[in-house]
Amino acid sequence: MTNIYKYPKAYVILNDWISKSELALELETANVLVNIAEVSGRNVSSKIFSYMLVGKPILHIYYADDDVNLQYLRKYSLALCIKADDMRLNENCTMLAKWCVFVKNRNSDILKLNKEFEKCSAAHIAKEIQCRF
Repeated sequence: MTNIYKYPKAYVILNDWISKSELALELETANVLVNIAEVSGRNVSSKIFSYMLVGKPILHIYYADDDVNLQYLRKYSLALCIKADDMRLNENCTMLAKWCVFVKNRNSDILKLNKEFEKCSAAHIAKEIQCRF
């Protein structure tokens, strides 16, 4: 976090708790959404699904090679997954620069997204629950 605070506030916006309406506005107006995985990579970051539903580019920074979020984000055409590794700094910077050019002014198609992640949808989960009871 110390490094993030070095950037001008015009480039990085950090929020503590905000209301749902404020969150919706922030998600809608952002150019890129960032997800920083927890170090072990065992927990799915539930916010990535909200990020995908907005259709914005997602930068995912992870630490573990088997980070569980990768299975979802690698299917999302506007995601870039970068491993936090000092040995990959030049490679990561090159990938990030190319990705920024690729995703500029792009959004994901929500209908295509629903097909790709059908098993994550509320409708699918409700059907599964109904079948089991």
